[in-house]
Amino acid sequence: MPLSIDGMNIGTYSNRPVNFGSGYQTSQLQRTTPVAQRLNEAQERLQERQRLEQGRQERLREAREERIEQQELREEQALQTRLEREEAAQARDEQLREQRLETLQEQRDAYFNPLSTENMARQRTQLEVGNSAATNSAPISPRLAAQAIATYRQTESPDFISRSLVA
Repeated sequence: MPLSIDGMNIGTYSNRPVNFGSGYQTSQLQRTTPVAQRLNEAQERLQERQRLEQGRQERLREAREERIEQQELREEQALQTRLEREEAAQARDEQLREQRLETLQEQRDAYFNPLSTENMARQRTQLEVGNSAATNSAPISPRLAAQAIATYRQTESPDFISRSLVA
């Protein structure tokens, strides 16, 4: 056992232990109780951490599910938008096709109608070609006559822009 010096360095020694009466000595029961308490506290902390981890995992799972739902919603909206655009493009193409068919039918009707302005212009051109062919031995080709009729029809149309482009 260590010896301690009593007093003001007077040289007297005693057999008293250094930690005597300081409260640091514990009995066996006192030493086991804090270990059990520390174990209980550690278990409680572990359970609390597990609860926190479960809560965090639940929040992560909910966030992941929400992101998946949002992604599916965005994909569905993109698909719907693409389908709407395709339908609009098909409708526009169908409308243009019908307009072209109507225009073509009108042109055919005007071509075959003997009282139409185009037919009269063609007849006048043929008469002039016939007269000039008699005077001139070079006949006008049907292609040139068709081009002249098309130009006449375009200049006759009420559309100012088309008329100015042709003229």
